Amino acid sequence: AKLTPLEVRDQFDFDNAEIKIEYVSFSGTDFKDKVETDEEQLKSYYEENRENYMTEPQVKLHFLAFPYGVENKPVIPDEELESFYRENFSRFSIPEQRSARHILIKTSEADTEDILAEKRNKAEQVLELAKSGEDFTELAKQYSEGPTGPRGGDLGTFTRGRMVKPFDDAAFSLKEGEISDIVETQFGFHIIKLEKIEPAYTRTLEEARGEIEAQLQAQKSGELAFTQATEAYENIILAGSLDKFSQNSGILFEQTDFFPRKSPEKSGSRSGMATEPSFLDAAFSLNKGELSSIVETPQGYAIIFAADKKEPETALYQDVREQVREDYISARSEAMAKETAETMLSELNAEGMENFAAEAAKFNMTVKTSDYVTRSAAAGSSLPSQIVSMGFELSEEKPYPEEAVFANGMFYVFKAMEKRSPSTDPVSYTHLRAHETLRSISYAVFCLK
Repeated sequence: AKLTPLEVRDQFDFDNAEIKIEYVSFSGTDFKDKVETDEEQLKSYYEENRENYMTEPQVKLHFLAFPYGVENKPVIPDEELESFYRENFSRFSIPEQRSARHILIKTSEADTEDILAEKRNKAEQVLELAKSGEDFTELAKQYSEGPTGPRGGDLGTFTRGRMVKPFDDAAFSLKEGEISDIVETQFGFHIIKLEKIEPAYTRTLEEARGEIEAQLQAQKSGELAFTQATEAYENIILAGSLDKFSQNSGILFEQTDFFPRKSPEKSGSRSGMATEPSFLDAAFSLNKGELSSIVETPQGYAIIFAADKKEPETALYQDVREQVREDYISARSEAMAKETAETMLSELNAEGMENFAAEAAKFNMTVKTSDYVTRSAAAGSSLPSQIVSMGFELSEEKPYPEEAVFANGMFYVFKAMEKRSPSTDPVSYTHLRAHETLRSISYAVFCLK
């Protein structure tokens, strides 16, 4: 794919042209104190926006809970503990760990050979100080350019393979208290001091007994809870309903009040299971009079019956009056911000006023001025990207936008204070050639697609 120098130059100019913008922004929050309300206005707003004040769906539940055994933990025989230990022996092996400190002199891909030589020389000087007996921790605080420098270069404890290979190889070849020669990685030049070696070892059965016992107890508790839930579910089906099952078995089910999904605490349930997302997913998917299948939660299993259900409906005005008032004030204040911005812009366009600051002062606003910014850098500037993009479309003949622009919750009135083309110095030219290469590659990929 071929691009002409003119095409590349035009695109480069478009991407790198800079603009400085004068602007004011009107926010609805600045007008909230000016909004007056009365009952008639609020009721009218409520009627016009009834769909915004719908109640949430609510359910009333009957359910059986089968929690994992917390109070009555099953006893695990010694032979089961020993068998688990033998079958999972590798899990209890702890690899060798080492503790070290280091001093880092950073390098980067942009460093020239002279700069690299200078940095290596600095690292060699620090290494000489370290090997002469100077306190390594203090040397790291003074010279290290890595994030661990302020804490004396402390890297904590690590196993083999955790660090980049050159560093890893050096650290695991040292003896306790030994200092390495200079180690070069992609991060720079390192000087490593090995503080401590913790040899590899395997935990004994006695050391791991508590962990193994807890895991097997949790496993057996889960199996027991599932077995109980399965038997109960089958008997509910045979009995024909949860009520009849309860009467026949003497097993009482838990009942809730009506509650919305967002407020499960309003259910009045004694069981924490009723607050679990998986429980709520199942409960709110049921129709009135419907029985769930067995529901698994992090706390155990449940069988849920939807005793009753309330569908969403428009809330009564008196129940949502405060919310209506807040919404009305917010909507009205935003409208006032827009009206004010539009009035200012209308006066500027009608009178052709050049003194932007003087017009802004009439509205008790102070004009702000952005830094020079390009289209591509707009996202990181103080102005929204769309304001910057629209600013490039303005001119002396048309200094202001046709209407106030809403962005980031505010209404903007602005003008292009100054525009400037990209620099033609050698550095910018290098960027231009890189731009040309990237554009050619992109176009080639497009053609292939």
